[in-house]
Amino acid sequence: MGHFIKARSPSPKPSFEHIEDIECLSKTKKKVHDEGTNVVLCFISKMIGLMGVFLAFVVAVTLIISKDASPVNDICHGHMVYYSPVTKHINTSPHHVFLNGGLNITSIYTGSPSTEVDAAWNRTFYDMGVFSLPEREALNAGRHKDDIRIPEGYKYAGEYMACHELPHQLHCVNFLRKAAWVNYPYYKSKRIMEFNSTDKELEHHLNYCIEILRQVLICNADPGAIGYRPVRDYGSPPFPDYDTLCKCGDWGGIVEYAYENQVSGHPTKKPFAPEKQDLV
Repeated sequence: MGHFIKARSPSPKPSFEHIEDIECLSKTKKKVHDEGTNVVLCFISKMIGLMGVFLAFVVAVTLIISKDASPVNDICHGHMVYYSPVTKHINTSPHHVFLNGGLNITSIYTGSPSTEVDAAWNRTFYDMGVFSLPEREALNAGRHKDDIRIPEGYKYAGEYMACHELPHQLHCVNFLRKAAWVNYPYYKSKRIMEFNSTDKELEHHLNYCIEILRQVLICNADPGAIGYRPVRDYGSPPFPDYDTLCKCGDWGGIVEYAYENQVSGHPTKKPFAPEKQDLV
C-alpha cells in the first residue's frame, strides 16, 4: 500500500501592504516614545527649576537669620541710603539700641560747659578733618567734577577733598547746645569757634543748623511707636514713654573710617584762591 506525502503549502508571498503597516506602527511607537521622553524631560526640568528657587530661598533666609548676613544687609542698606564709598568699610547690619528717653538723662555730651564736654563733641566731628576720594568714587557719590581737590604737599594730593555728613549734622546739634541760653554766655565770652562772629552771623548759623537737622530728621523719619505711662509726682495725665527700641546703623564705624583715612594737616585751612567760575 503506497504512502502519500502531503505536499506543503507554498509560503505566502510577502505583502508590501503588511510591511508598510509594520513601518507605520514602528514610527507610531517611536513618536509616542519620543513624546513621552519629552514630557519626562520637561517635568524633570521644571522640578530642577523649582528646586533651584527653593534652594535660593533657603540660602536667603539662612543669610538673613544668621549672624553674618552682610550680603543681604549691604543690599538693603544700599536701598536706604545714597551711594557712599564709606559703606563698604562699615558694618551695615542694623542693631537694636535702647534709646534712653528718661527725663533725667545725662551723658558726656550734656551738662554745664567744660573742656571735657567740648572734647567729647569735637571727637565726633571737628577732629576728624577731611578724607580723600578718587574721582570715580566722588562722582558716584553725587559730587561735582569741579569740586576742590587736595592741594600739593598733602597726602592723596590731587584727589577730591571730602568729609562725612554725620559730623556735619553732629556739629549742628553741638552748636544748638552751645547756643542754648544756659550755655551761651560761656561760649560767647570765650569767643570759641562759631561764637567768634557777630550776633547777626550767629543768628544765621543757628537758623541754618535748625533747618539742616529738620531736613535730616524728616529724611530719616522714624516710624517707631511711643507709648504712655503714669509718672510719679507728675499728676494724673499720662506721659509719653520715650524709652524706645530702635534699629541703628554703625555710626562708630563711620567715625573710625574718618580717623583712619583722614588727611592730616587740615588742608581746608590752606589759602585757596578760586577762579571766578569756581564760585558758588
